[in-house]
Amino acid sequence: MTEKRNLALFLILILVLTIGTLIIVRYSKNPILTPLHRLNVSINALQTPKIFSSSIYGINNKSIQKLIIKTRLRFITQIKLEIQGVIFIENSDTYSFSFLAKKSAFLIIDNNAIKKDIGIYLCEGVHKIKIEFYPSRTGSHLDLLWKNNKNKKWQKVPADILFSSRAYAHSFNELKKLQNNAKRKKKLQKIGYMMVIPSSIFLVSLLIFFFKTKFSHTLYVKKDTENVKQILKKTKQSSLKRIVEIDITKGFAGLLMIIAHIDGNHVFHFGTFGAALFFLCSGMNTILFMEKNKSMKNKYFYHILFVIILFVGGYTQLVIQIGRLSPLIPGFLQFSALSILLVFLLFKLIKKTIYIGYLFPIPFILHLCFQYNYLHFLNINSIWRGFFIGSGAFSLFPWSGYFLYGIFLLELWKKKNRLFIALIITAMLSILFIFILKIPIIKFHMSLSYIFLSLFALTFIFSFVKFIKPIIKIKFFKILKDLIALTGRNSLMLVYVHYLAIFFLKPTYVSIQPMINLIFQSIIAFILTALFLTIYEQIKNNYTLFIPSLITIIIISILRYFNLFHQTSNLRIADMLIGILFAFLYVQFRGILRKFWI
Repeated sequence: MTEKRNLALFLILILVLTIGTLIIVRYSKNPILTPLHRLNVSINALQTPKIFSSSIYGINNKSIQKLIIKTRLRFITQIKLEIQGVIFIENSDTYSFSFLAKKSAFLIIDNNAIKKDIGIYLCEGVHKIKIEFYPSRTGSHLDLLWKNNKNKKWQKVPADILFSSRAYAHSFNELKKLQNNAKRKKKLQKIGYMMVIPSSIFLVSLLIFFFKTKFSHTLYVKKDTENVKQILKKTKQSSLKRIVEIDITKGFAGLLMIIAHIDGNHVFHFGTFGAALFFLCSGMNTILFMEKNKSMKNKYFYHILFVIILFVGGYTQLVIQIGRLSPLIPGFLQFSALSILLVFLLFKLIKKTIYIGYLFPIPFILHLCFQYNYLHFLNINSIWRGFFIGSGAFSLFPWSGYFLYGIFLLELWKKKNRLFIALIITAMLSILFIFILKIPIIKFHMSLSYIFLSLFALTFIFSFVKFIKPIIKIKFFKILKDLIALTGRNSLMLVYVHYLAIFFLKPTYVSIQPMINLIFQSIIAFILTALFLTIYEQIKNNYTLFIPSLITIIIISILRYFNLFHQTSNLRIADMLIGILFAFLYVQFRGILRKFWI
C-alpha cells in the first residue's frame, strides 16, 4: 500500500512539474507582452554621428543593461539612450515620477520636463513619454518609478502600461485589453514557478527517501561492493547484447550532426542526413527494447513516463541551439519522444514487427497531402499543426517515417540480400526525382527528392556498416569502430556534448578549401565528444551520483532562468551544463527503474 501511495505521489509531482514547466516555457519573458509594448530606443555615441536603433519591453534595469553591454562592445566613448513611446493611464490622477539613477536620466511627458517628487496630472488615456539616459561606469542603473495619491509608495512603472508610439492608433478599450492579457499571462507565469519550485523540492525529497529505502545497497558501495559489481556486470552483459551495427550507424549520425551544425553555409549537404539517420537508428533500438522487455512490470507507466520526461526536458536542447528560452515548437528531442510513443502504441496494436515497418510511407504521404493542401482543415491550429504535421521543424509527420523505416530495415537486415534490394530501389527513385523530374532537394520542406535521397543514404550507410563489420581486423580500424560505436551507444549525451565541443573548438580556421576545413573541424569536434563520452560511460551506471546531479541541475536552473548569474556570465555554458546533466539524469533514472522492474 505504501509503495502504491509513493508511486501515485511521484506521478502527481511529475504531472505538476510538467504542467508548471510548460506554463513557464509558454509565458517566459517577452511573450507575456505584445509587440505593441515595445518601446523605441535610439542609441547615440556622443563623439560619432552614427545612431543605432533598437527596442525594449518596459523601462527597467535588466532590459537597459543588455542594450548597454551590447553597445559598449562597439563604443569606448560615452553613449546616450533615448527611449520613446507612450504611457497608458487607466485612471486620471496626479502622478509623481523618479529614477534609480545618478543624475543621468531625464523624463519628458507630453513635451514637459518632469522633476523628481513634483506631481503632474495625467488624464485617462495615452501620453507621450521620452527618457534621455547617459550611462556611465559609475552610474548605469536605471529604473523608472512612480506613485500617485492612492499609492504613496514608490513602485516600478509596469511594462504592461508602456507602449510604442503606434498605440495612438488604438482605442482605450483595445489597450486596456492588451494590458489585462499581459497581467493574466504574468500571473500564469508566477503560478508556473510556484508549481515547479515546490514540486522539484518534494520530488528530490521523495527520491532521497526512495533511495534510502530501496536502493541503499547502491548508495553505500563500501558496505555492499558485491551488489554493485553485479549491477555493473549485468549492465556490461546487456550492452554486449546490443546490435553493434546500429551503434556504429548511430555514431555516424552523430558525426553528420556535427558537420551540419558546424556547416552554417551548407557546403557539405550530406550533413543534413544526420537527423534522419539518428531517427532511423532510434526506431531500431526502440522496437528492440520493446521486444526484449515484453514482460516488464509497469511497462505502460515506464514508456509514458520517459516520453514525458524526454519531451519536456528536451527543451534544454532547443535553448542551447536557439540561444534563449524557446517557444513551444517541436525540436529534435520533442519529435523523438512523440515517435517513441507512436512506436509503443503501434507495438501494442500490431503483433508482428515487420508490419509496423511497412507503415513507413504513411508519414511521408500525409506530409505531401498537407503540402499540396489536401488536408487544409489542419490549418486551424498552428501549434497543433507544428507538432504533428507540416514542414519547418521536426513534426511527427513526416519525420516519424524515418523511425518506421528503421524498423523496416531492421527486419530486412535479418534476411539475406534484402538490404541490397532496398538500396537499389531507393537509388532508382532518387535518380528519378532528382535528375529526371528535377525536384529540388530541400530538407525541412521535405521534398520528394530529399525523402528518397535520404532513404537511399540511410540504407547505404546501414548496409555499408553491416558489410564492413566482419572484415575489420586491423587494430586501428577496430579502435575506430569501437570509438564510433561508443558515441552511438550514448546518443542522448552526444546530442548535448557535441554543442560543448563545437563551442570550445570555436571553428574559425581559414582554409583555401572550405570542404577540407569543414571536415577537419568536424573530426576534431567528434574526437572531443568521443573523449568526453569515454569518461561518461565509466560513470553513467554509478547511481550514487543521481541525487547530487539532481540537486546540481536544480540549483543551476534556478540561477539561470531567474537571471541570477552575473551579467558578464556566459549563459550558453550554463545552458549546456543543464542539458548535459539532464541527459545524465535521464539515463540514470531509466537504469534505476529498469533494474527493479525488468
